[in-house]
Amino acid sequence: MMRKSRASVDASYLKQYNRRLILDAVFERNTTSRAELSKALGLSKPAISDNIAELLHLGVVEEVGEGSAAKKGGRKPLLLKFNRNHKYIVSVDLNYSNPIVALGNLKNEIIREYDIGIGLDTSRDYRFSVIENGIDSLLAASGLAGEDLFCIAVSSPGVFDARGNILSQNEGLGRILWSGNNLWDALQKKYNAHIIVKNDIKAATLGEWAFGAGKGEENLLYINCGAGLGAGIVLNSKLYEGRHCNAGEIYYYLDGRGAKHTGGLEDRICMKQLLESVAADIQKGVKTCLPNGVNPIGFGEVVSAYRKKDPYVLRRVKRICGELCALMFNLGNFLAVDEVIFGGEYAAFGETLLAEYEKRYLPRIRFSASVKPAALGKYSGIHGMLYTAREAYFDSICNINISEKET
Repeated sequence: MMRKSRASVDASYLKQYNRRLILDAVFERNTTSRAELSKALGLSKPAISDNIAELLHLGVVEEVGEGSAAKKGGRKPLLLKFNRNHKYIVSVDLNYSNPIVALGNLKNEIIREYDIGIGLDTSRDYRFSVIENGIDSLLAASGLAGEDLFCIAVSSPGVFDARGNILSQNEGLGRILWSGNNLWDALQKKYNAHIIVKNDIKAATLGEWAFGAGKGEENLLYINCGAGLGAGIVLNSKLYEGRHCNAGEIYYYLDGRGAKHTGGLEDRICMKQLLESVAADIQKGVKTCLPNGVNPIGFGEVVSAYRKKDPYVLRRVKRICGELCALMFNLGNFLAVDEVIFGGEYAAFGETLLAEYEKRYLPRIRFSASVKPAALGKYSGIHGMLYTAREAYFDSICNINISEKET
């Protein structure tokens, strides 16, 4: 077999690189022209024209009329625009408390969405049938054909490798959602689309970094707490996942207290423990505005009592926020990030958390990371997966091997 010369390999890479550079530039602008792209990117006019011709043929770039002629006269330039509806993406966020399935376009705009109800004690087969029905309903309601859909991008609790195999999940909380290659395999068999499966917290991290509270930051830490506890890390404007895709998996995090017990920080502060301990305190007669009845206390009732400034609930929340602040301070400074963003259900306690952090932690060292709440709420993961899928589509257009890049 004849080997490719180094020169041909380099030329092929340069073409891929230039096409991606041009595609990104068109994507970021409202309208542009070939001449503007040539000047802005420092590429020759033939290189711009050749690549634009291929992007026009694909339909991902459109010509949208003529611009203004230069002051010296000459022909009016043909204006170019990114075709946001060239392909579509289904983004599925299988977080524990509020699963969502959404249809988006290549500009990260959500066109239609459904909440999907999946109980924690349901079987894997039932879970997949609910996801499948949600995806089918989205496509049918939007009148989309199979070729219009590029990707189904799913975020879920658990550690997944680049090919969607689940590597681990927190078994301590009894939340075994998938096993083996179940989720990726099932979706691949059902749909003729590119499939991506990623950890839900990492997806939310990408969403906040690309479009939310962390937009523009090169280095940030995202902490999510509520039904579970997790973190995501962006370093040098790139999601850091680690050798085994488990960077940020802090449910095993141990401190001085946790090392003396079998559980970690997640077991001590997350929603399950909070609700159980509140119910136990109520049975012991603690003074609170929370109801003392036969029905279990719900998280919404705790949040309502917090907003009413119930003294008992405020004390409980302040202890939890103190532990979270210590975690944010230690990890934020260890990683030397500029910003820590917090999200999840416990964002409802953001006022207390921010006050605690700014009073007790921010003044401790000169370059301590600042803390701010997530901006996208429950849609952080949805937008993170739309971003991930769009990047994968751009790579495919530019002949960049998606599987190799993700690996």
